[in-house]
Amino acid sequence: MGIIKRIRQAIRKRKASDFGALVAPAYDPLTRRTSTWAHSWNLQDVALYRRGDARHQEALTLITRTQSQANLFFFVGHGSPSGLFTDPQIGKVPSPISNRYHGCLLDTDDLVDSIRDLHVVAWSCDSGRYFGQRVAAIPGSAFLGFNGKVNLVFNDPDSERLWGTAMRLVFERVRMNRGIRQTDKAWLRKFLLELRDKIASGEVNTGHYNRINSMFLKSAARRIC
Repeated sequence: MGIIKRIRQAIRKRKASDFGALVAPAYDPLTRRTSTWAHSWNLQDVALYRRGDARHQEALTLITRTQSQANLFFFVGHGSPSGLFTDPQIGKVPSPISNRYHGCLLDTDDLVDSIRDLHVVAWSCDSGRYFGQRVAAIPGSAFLGFNGKVNLVFNDPDSERLWGTAMRLVFERVRMNRGIRQTDKAWLRKFLLELRDKIASGEVNTGHYNRINSMFLKSAARRIC
């Protein structure tokens, strides 16, 4: 990639990130797929950070920036009760959540007292526990995610379309509202259960994966926080 093209991309990303950012690491089979989904969404006024851009320092800059409106931080990937993961090669060192398979994108120690008006939407396992609670405790801030395991079906086009579209619509709703609202948890729970009903009625068809997608949708709806 030429230097001029890199500069232009950096300028576009900086302008877009004045509104919000979507971080989608890509370092194992699951995150490589979800990162591809994120790339296809083209969320308006939201900058995409994936692959080598999904660094700890980049994420830290995004959540600590000061601006006049809510700071939107979207994430899709792996999570833990105390934080969000990225490629081990570009994660935070040291961090108690890092291991040989996952690096730390953000952990609870990164949520410093100076942060304000941070709205985090994390489509990941477990991060709604300590990490999500800590975000929600920050003045003017909110968290939307899950407090347990969230399973997806991969390697089936219809199933990937189902889950990828669901993620996009959640992020798009929060972006359009310029932040997380108190009603969003109930809305997301209802939305996932409605998708389950559509599978049962045949309006949505994922073939041999209908039953397991229904189970996963119900489980995700129960774990929203």
